[in-house]
Amino acid sequence: FGHELVGVAIERHLHQSDAVYPYYRQEANDLMRGGTVKELLLLTAQKKADPHSGGRVLAGHPASDWKNELPVISNVGAHTLTSVGIAQGLKLRRTQGKLAEAWKRFNAPDAITVCHVGDASMAEGELGEALQEAVKDGGCPFVLVVHNNGSGISTDVREGSVAGDPIALARGLAQYGLKIIEVDGANVQEVYDACQAAVEYARGQGQPALVHVY
Repeated sequence: FGHELVGVAIERHLHQSDAVYPYYRQEANDLMRGGTVKELLLLTAQKKADPHSGGRVLAGHPASDWKNELPVISNVGAHTLTSVGIAQGLKLRRTQGKLAEAWKRFNAPDAITVCHVGDASMAEGELGEALQEAVKDGGCPFVLVVHNNGSGISTDVREGSVAGDPIALARGLAQYGLKIIEVDGANVQEVYDACQAAVEYARGQGQPALVHVY
């Protein structure tokens, strides 16, 4: 499983106007979106000069307005609801031309939202609610990337999920438009292709996709 590989691969297919909700230690995403190593070091040391938050957030929680990199919410899985809400807003712009003033930074008509979570997050109630919202009413341009390293902090994935399958409950939503792609996180080409397929589906079809990287 390559955590940094996933971050780099998905960012290769994203636009600056896409909204990205990183999770813990998504430094690769930040660098791909224009961040620097110096900025990440300032974040890690929680210095006032840190451009992400002025040293007010935990290390490994990058966020930046100009990169459309949204703040990490430390409660496990809680950021998925917010990210789907943004995707639903982007859908309204596509279908009705509506766009809140605060969202003008997502300035491309085909902008999408990408949200990163760990395998243990899939057991949280927020995830189930978020995915159901994502497929409702024809779906919305949303990509969920599930980083499965086999362990959720101190819980083995076999104990924290159904039969060791962290996306078991999400599989039932495939019939409602959720595109599910599963890929070996140690295979560079497969990860790149999977991320491309998910992004193109969300951008082109306006429907949600889930990439399970194990």
